Amino acid sequence: MSDYSTNKIKSSLAAAGLDKNGNKTSPRDATGGAINADFFKQTQKEVLNTLNMDVWPRYKEAVLEKKSLKLEHFSRKDGDDKEGDDKKPSKANVLAAIRDPRKLEHLRKAAQKRGMREGVDFIAETEAYKMLFTEQDRKPRAVAIYNTYVAPGADMPVNIPDTMARKIERKYMDAEANVFEEATQELLQVTASNIFQDYVTEMDSAGRVEPIPENAPTKKAAAQSGGCCVLM
Repeated sequence: MSDYSTNKIKSSLAAAGLDKNGNKTSPRDATGGAINADFFKQTQKEVLNTLNMDVWPRYKEAVLEKKSLKLEHFSRKDGDDKEGDDKKPSKANVLAAIRDPRKLEHLRKAAQKRGMREGVDFIAETEAYKMLFTEQDRKPRAVAIYNTYVAPGADMPVNIPDTMARKIERKYMDAEANVFEEATQELLQVTASNIFQDYVTEMDSAGRVEPIPENAPTKKAAAQSGGCCVLM
């Protein structure tokens, strides 16, 4: 075997944390010495303490109160963020609107005019549901979503295929995070195709400022023309 091949094998074994016999080796610190098993314990303890005392309570509060939790996306392709792209009917844009409380209200208004608000509400509910970590937290929410939107005789039944509804019926009590995902994707597409353009119109109308008439008096002129008397 050539020296090149031998060195290649040695470097591969070292990278995998193995010696030349394939036995596991101890990790090394910056000085080349073996790292003690307790080396990271203090750091781990501090990180867990920060998560438990600070991050977790704020996250749980946001989920329970349905506050917007912005997610940064770093996988955009060139041209994905061109001006005006957020006005194109797509599932991604519907989801972005649902995650913004102000935009969500306008989307709900547009859906209400079409008699399709339950679909938007369902998506908002299932997005919040997916963010719950434990089965204990998810189960009561899963039952509420199923009874409200999917069950026979539901108060706000969503328009999904019977096969999809039956699939949810069989699995919702397991409270898995993705139990409503297929229905959510279906309704995202329905919303994008049937409601999103109305939502864009609604948003444009809400953001439009009425122009001031040319002959309207200024604030100063209006104040001077009032009937107030000056006391001497």
